[in-house]
Amino acid sequence: MGFSFDDPQKNIAYFLLIVVIGLIFIKTDKYYANPTLALFGYKLYRVNISHAGSGEVKNVIAISMDVLTVDDQVFYSFFDDYVFIARKK
Repeated sequence: MGFSFDDPQKNIAYFLLIVVIGLIFIKTDKYYANPTLALFGYKLYRVNISHAGSGEVKNVIAISMDVLTVDDQVFYSFFDDYVFIARKK
């Protein structure tokens, strides 16, 4: 049991499956839920951040290898408006 790459039809089916899964991730903006990130030890967090000047609160996704807790100070870099990668200071 397992993957066999001897049959060209199965190879095409595997490729199409990967493409379909990739399209689903992209179309639903769930690229940050990539299983490869979990394999490399990254964790996903849903966090609320507030802008210091306006006090506006935003619900975003944080990706981090660190265990994050409430009130942690982090270095961050946004991928888009709602997803960023974080590392503890």
